[in-house]
Amino acid sequence: MATYYLDLDSGNDSNDGSTTALAFLTYDQAIETTDLSAGDKVVVRRGTTQTATSDIAFNDDGARGNPIVIEADYDDNFEDNDSVSQQATLTFGSKTVTFAADVSSEVTAHDWIWVSSDDNRKHAYEVESVSTSTVTLYLPFKGSAGSSKSIGIMPPNPIWNDGVSSYNWIIDGDYNFRFQGIWIKGVDANGCVSIDDVMLEFRDCIFSDNAENEAISNGLNGGGYFLRKCRSYNCKSLISSSYGLTFDIKNCLIDGGTSTGSSRYGISLSIPTNGVVEETEFKNHEDADVYFKGGCRCIFRNCTFNSTTKINTSYTTSIARGGLLAFEDFDNTKGDNRDYTSNSVLDDNLFESDESTLRTGGGETSIKVKPNTGLGGESINTAVLLDYPISLGTDETTVKFYLNGVSTGEWTANPTADELYIDVSYFKHATNTFRGSDKSTETVDFINTAGWSEDNTISITFTPAQSGLAYIRLIYGKSKESGNNIFYVDTKPVIS
Repeated sequence: MATYYLDLDSGNDSNDGSTTALAFLTYDQAIETTDLSAGDKVVVRRGTTQTATSDIAFNDDGARGNPIVIEADYDDNFEDNDSVSQQATLTFGSKTVTFAADVSSEVTAHDWIWVSSDDNRKHAYEVESVSTSTVTLYLPFKGSAGSSKSIGIMPPNPIWNDGVSSYNWIIDGDYNFRFQGIWIKGVDANGCVSIDDVMLEFRDCIFSDNAENEAISNGLNGGGYFLRKCRSYNCKSLISSSYGLTFDIKNCLIDGGTSTGSSRYGISLSIPTNGVVEETEFKNHEDADVYFKGGCRCIFRNCTFNSTTKINTSYTTSIARGGLLAFEDFDNTKGDNRDYTSNSVLDDNLFESDESTLRTGGGETSIKVKPNTGLGGESINTAVLLDYPISLGTDETTVKFYLNGVSTGEWTANPTADELYIDVSYFKHATNTFRGSDKSTETVDFINTAGWSEDNTISITFTPAQSGLAYIRLIYGKSKESGNNIFYVDTKPVIS
């Protein structure tokens, strides 16, 4: 395993890159010309810039558990890191760092600071602005919080390209790379980074200035990548996914900046994509923070959405039907859990958790259902309101759900047994392990009865042929009438 050094200001591509004194000058030499192998590392001097004259095409592969690493200088090999003269107070989850005195002559925007006792690879944070003794970070601080903390400081991420030239990084079929602390600019039609059929990891990276295209563009063969503490700025979107993409994004900032025009989204999701986004902030996206074209399943946990339109699920072409966006602690609000489907309408989730309308003796939360006109018809246009796995024996079992129609005046016709029903999947044979499904036949009476009433329950009775898990789902598929048709579901079914 070899380590190569790259100084974008003072290196020389005639060097062998083996020491900081013999550093390469360009990424072209370090990545395209040098034969990299699993476990090799390229360390790039901070605060330096390469003006690109061509794309960077990756040619090598790392190995699972032993990637090729391209990273900024975290270990102070180039002796550019320092300590801030003043101690600081830091609060977990806050972007504000308060120093004991003015540090504006020591700390500037895009520097990276960290508590000296922390690992700077995990807990260094980029500075957004400095005002005398107050430093504002781009991301919330999640290192060792407290007062009287000694602070380390590193220069900005090394920059590739000038944000004007149409060049990018092409990573096509090259597996197991980790990029950390790199700033990639560009206006290339295929994104700042173009990936296809890859497995990649990005940490502390910045993607910027591709106002007409994505920060990360993926090709026909999909791939997967992890983003941690990364930032995109002034790009059309961070990703516009398709073709089997899998992603895991956490503690990032997706900022549309000044990018204007059509299809400006933080993340654009389409068939067939699976991903998780956690603790990430979205802002300044002209069309929506998240655009859901359908056909994918993604989870957003405790993300903050600051654009005028938070979620757009109004894409309606047939190829994009189906899929689910699940939100936990929506918009940084504890307990606000919502699900969107491709049948949802602009910035309007189909259902969400609720703690204000509860059944006495029922669950600690209920589900507030807000039907829309996209529901109805084929089964793909139904919504699964609840999905319970339950361990059962071979006794006869009854499952009952309580519902609350809120207002009788909102309904022209009650949901039929084909539009609101329980579906239970259980073992129907004493020895083999195949499950069959039964469907409830009862109906509710929202037209005549409001509130939590026996008239607004549906139940199903069944007898498993052998013990094991049964799967109980409550399904809704009635298109919205002229009224709101809002109703609530108690999350605690009665099982007897």
